[in-house]
Amino acid sequence: MTTAFFALGRNVIVNLVSHAGRTILCAWIVFLAVGAYPSVSKEALAATDEAPKPRLDCAITFDDGPGRFTEQLLDTLKRKQVVATFFVLGELVQRAPHLVLRIAAEGHEVGNHSFDHPNLRHLDYRSQKAEIDKTERALLKLGITPKYFRPPYGSYNADTVRAAAENGLVLALWTVDALDWKYHTVHALEARLEQGIERKIGGIYLFHDPHSWTVAAMPNILDDLESNGCRFVTVTEYMNNRESKRRPDVSPPFRDRDPEFEGPSAGER
Repeated sequence: MTTAFFALGRNVIVNLVSHAGRTILCAWIVFLAVGAYPSVSKEALAATDEAPKPRLDCAITFDDGPGRFTEQLLDTLKRKQVVATFFVLGELVQRAPHLVLRIAAEGHEVGNHSFDHPNLRHLDYRSQKAEIDKTERALLKLGITPKYFRPPYGSYNADTVRAAAENGLVLALWTVDALDWKYHTVHALEARLEQGIERKIGGIYLFHDPHSWTVAAMPNILDDLESNGCRFVTVTEYMNNRESKRRPDVSPPFRDRDPEFEGPSAGER
C-alpha cells in the first residue's frame, strides 16, 4: 500500500491511498493558518446558543366548569394572551351563562363535557345521549356550537362515540394530565408540571378550573410552558395543524387513529 499527500491551497489536504490497485481519496479541512480566518465574537456565539426553539402546539384545556374561579382564570388568560378550550358541564352552563359567553367572546373554545358529570360507561345509550343533548341545547341557546365532546373521567365506550357522533361531535381526550384534583397546593401542582415539561412539550393539557390552586398556579405554569417551547392553541387549531402536517397523506383520518381523538369508527376501550 502506498500513500501520498497533496496540499491544495492553505487549508485542504488530500490523501490518496493506493491499496490493491485501488485509489481512495480522503480529504480533510485543516486550518493551517488560524490567524488568517476572522475570529467569531462571543456575541455571535451567544446568539447562536440563544437561537429560538421550535414552537410546538399546546392546547390548554379546562374541565368541569364554569365555576367561581373561572373569571379569575379568564383574567389570567387574557393578560397572558393565551387561548384555551373549556369543556363545560351543562348544569353549570345554565347557572352561569354569562361566564360561558365571556369564554367564547374572548376567543376561547367551548366543548361539551356532559350535563352533570356521570361515568358514561355505567349508563345505557339513551342516558348517554341525554347527557350530551342537554348540554348541547344549553350551549346552542347561547349561540355556541361545540365541535368536541370530552367524556367525564375519560371513560367511554362505543355507545358514547355513537351518541357524540349523532350530534356531530368528536371525542377529545388529552395527552398530559395535570392531576390537579390530586395535587391540592400551588407548589405541588407546579412541581408535577415541571416534571412533565422536562419530559415532553406539546399536546393537549388537562386542568380543572373549579380548583382554586389550579387557577392560582396557572400564571407560572403558562410562563414555564411558553419558555419551553409551547405555542398556545385551541383544540380545533391543534387538530387542524396536525392534520395539515399529515397532508397529502391518504391514510385514515387523524381523529380515528390518534389517542387524543376518537371519531365515529372507534371501538370500545
